[in-house]
Amino acid sequence: MIQAQPSPVSTRTEQVRRNVQTLIAGIRGGHAEEVYRRFYSPQARCVEAWQREYPRPIPGVAGREFVGDQVHVHEATAVRVLIDGDTSMIEWRVLASANRGPRKDEVIPIRQVWIQTWSGDRIIEEEYYAP
Repeated sequence: MIQAQPSPVSTRTEQVRRNVQTLIAGIRGGHAEEVYRRFYSPQARCVEAWQREYPRPIPGVAGREFVGDQVHVHEATAVRVLIDGDTSMIEWRVLASANRGPRKDEVIPIRQVWIQTWSGDRIIEEEYYAP
């Protein structure tokens, strides 16, 4: 009987996998801003999925720096992670609360998927959506 051999994982996929594992650990550890500074290119393009058809400018890393002021993440779990070459996909389940507004301090479950394109050790594009 002939058995199919798994194809070897590319060196690039392994490099991106290590970066993604570090990114996930940083976010889970409450170090989101440090993760964004380390892994996101200053020119990174961040796009919500629906904006591919209705584009509008969205700040890259600079726009993420205020996240900690707006939201408190109680728990973040990477449910699924897929990596192939320069592309990664992370499905997150997050429990978060707003730091202000009408739902202040109310813990809200969030499900979000990030699809990232890497160049070297930096994310140059991220498309995200909430399924």
